[in-house]
Amino acid sequence: MKKTTTALLGLSALLAASLAQAEIIYETYTYSGPGDYDAYSVLTPGEQILFGFDMENVGGGAAVPTSFNLSEDAVGGVSGSTGWLGGTLEIDLFSIDAVAEITDITVTAYNGTLDALVLDNFIWNRNSASDPIYTVVYDFTAADLAVFEDWGLANVSIGASTSNFMVNDFAISRVSMAIDVPEPAMFSLLGLGLLGFGFARRARKA
Repeated sequence: MKKTTTALLGLSALLAASLAQAEIIYETYTYSGPGDYDAYSVLTPGEQILFGFDMENVGGGAAVPTSFNLSEDAVGGVSGSTGWLGGTLEIDLFSIDAVAEITDITVTAYNGTLDALVLDNFIWNRNSASDPIYTVVYDFTAADLAVFEDWGLANVSIGASTSNFMVNDFAISRVSMAIDVPEPAMFSLLGLGLLGFGFARRARKA
């Protein structure tokens, strides 16, 4: 009975460790002007908007246009942390009309120098009346995170391409970055689970 109890204890602790989730830290800009968009959130050919992200400090980020506010600020868990488990960038683009647009997305991280993480150029369109929002999602690679976590600083530049035959006129409604950091409890639970299995094996041999 004691052996079974010890084994179950180890199994349950290890299971709890496997179910433990990483802490997700968000920093999000959302459009805060009147209506769905205004002159500051709309991009025409050659224009761009720059969003600054500081994932290690509260209130560290800043956006160039005044039409956006920091609706979620990176708090807790990130400062001084290493071994980031993952990261995602989400951007909501708002269609002004039903004509296709060409958009340039650039993400850079600062770690003493500027290193480009993501560079994208794509065509999209939405029906501005029934389905105006187009969401772009980027998952950072391990190499991206290794650069980014050094300082926790990044710039996201969103621009309207000029090299196209279409009339670019779209708006930005949301830009959000999420970083997964390991919770200390996850490591302690894993250690407890392994310890329980060790006791179970010793008891079985005895």
